[in-house]
Amino acid sequence: MLEKAQSDLVSAQKYKDDFFTKVSHELRTPLITIKGISNLLLKNQSTEELPMYYKSLSLSSNYLLEIVNDILDISQIEENKFELENKAFNLPEALMEIITVLENLAVEKNLHYEYDIKNLPNMIVADKKRLSQILYNLLHNAIKYTNSGFVKITAKLHVSQIIIKVSDSGIGIQEQFIEKLYQNFTQEGRESNPNLRGSGLGLSIAYKLATLMGGTISCESKINEGSTFTFTMPYLPPDFKEMTSNGQKQNIKNEIQLNFLIADDNKLNLMVIQKILYSEFPKSNFHTATDGYEVLSQLKKVPNIQIILLDLQMPNLDGYETATKIRETNDSVVIFAMSASMNESIKRDCISRGVNEVMIKPFEMDTIKEMILKYFPEGK
Repeated sequence: MLEKAQSDLVSAQKYKDDFFTKVSHELRTPLITIKGISNLLLKNQSTEELPMYYKSLSLSSNYLLEIVNDILDISQIEENKFELENKAFNLPEALMEIITVLENLAVEKNLHYEYDIKNLPNMIVADKKRLSQILYNLLHNAIKYTNSGFVKITAKLHVSQIIIKVSDSGIGIQEQFIEKLYQNFTQEGRESNPNLRGSGLGLSIAYKLATLMGGTISCESKINEGSTFTFTMPYLPPDFKEMTSNGQKQNIKNEIQLNFLIADDNKLNLMVIQKILYSEFPKSNFHTATDGYEVLSQLKKVPNIQIILLDLQMPNLDGYETATKIRETNDSVVIFAMSASMNESIKRDCISRGVNEVMIKPFEMDTIKEMILKYFPEGK
């Protein structure tokens, strides 16, 4: 009994050590790039080099965000605090978004990149974000581990199942390693190729997400011949009302004319959020605040504020208390809480204080569009 307890303790310690070693390495990699490029920009290098610098900053920051999201996802999944958001969406369009995003990576490696998704229903009810996350991981891995040949994705509806296959002519996977693929921090080939990036969480998360969605992920592979990953999930069609509603939203999303109040103590965040919103909703008006007291003051000065984007961690008066005070006198304004960290207790606390929606920063523009149209279906 004591020996087993000691063995479990050693395993737990090794798991923790592996976690910190791999994650700290992966976090430092893009941060070094971001810091280095930032220093170069501060030295006013020639304008000819600027596009390359901006691209490097964008790629590194996206990679950094991807790692942080992986850590948050695996934590919530393993603590059984993960919730799917099932809504109607266009499945072929969602798949094409991921296929297009990764196309340049395949082109850079001179791979034959092909897809066949014509035998799919247009609309489906599922968690679009998580389905896209699964496909992105499978397709990205196929490209990463294929040095020549092809990468192909096929998708079809078979009876009541959506079946998506990602095939490649890559390095392949040893048979004894396949059963370990879905464990956290697993990444075959890293010892022989230290240049491979990634925390080793992506495929583990994809597998767990597929299970949560009522589906499966399986793998067939031969060394030096390639691999095929198959993702299946149940097909749930939307009703007619959902399809009509989605079509109407697409027509009016660019005509939104609202009064926003953005509250964040970080002035750089304020500027970025405002510019992003303005680029999507140029007919709207924008007001800002850096703490809760300024929010309350702005609401008195500008009584026709319709949406507040409220950061939860602000000095003087935080977002939680600010929401409580707003609801004491104003039941109509829509409050979107923003936080860099998120769990179910934070969501419950926000909702209990009258917050309408809770978003994790940085948020996707499609997500906030959907939220806005939920409360303002006419766009004003």
